[in-house]
Amino acid sequence: MELCSCGSGIGYEKCCRPFHKFDSIPKTALACMMARYCAFVKLEMDFLEKSYNPDKLEGYDRDSTFRWAKESAWKGLEIVECLNGQESDEEGVVEFKAKYVSGGSEYIHHEKAKFLKREGVWFFMDGDIQNDSIKRVSPKIGRNDACPCGSGKKYKKCCLSK
Repeated sequence: MELCSCGSGIGYEKCCRPFHKFDSIPKTALACMMARYCAFVKLEMDFLEKSYNPDKLEGYDRDSTFRWAKESAWKGLEIVECLNGQESDEEGVVEFKAKYVSGGSEYIHHEKAKFLKREGVWFFMDGDIQNDSIKRVSPKIGRNDACPCGSGKKYKKCCLSK
């Protein structure tokens, strides 16, 4: 059984997949947030687009979202805090940290995501990036350091110059 990448501890088939395939809808803002993270991991672009703010959909760039999701190695989702967003609520905020690797560096995307329920369906409306967001976890490579590709050359004479 493949565990769901959202971190629920439940198998993907019974957790986020039904949302991604539109067999059911998330009942809470938290469930929508977790399904959105998992959609980045699974490249479920239809779900990402349909759970995005309908008022700003015209500005949604599906192709660049797909490229970023595909080129990133997703390492985990940490839920920091949920404010409202229960089944009986109409709005909620989910603060989260999404860990990923891109271009050989590790990052943490820290955001307070705002969700709104319209006609019984939760949508990601907007997010406030937190100050420590998108920070590098791995050490920075200096120009005169050995190139991480393993060539034995200095970084400035190898991959930095490409």
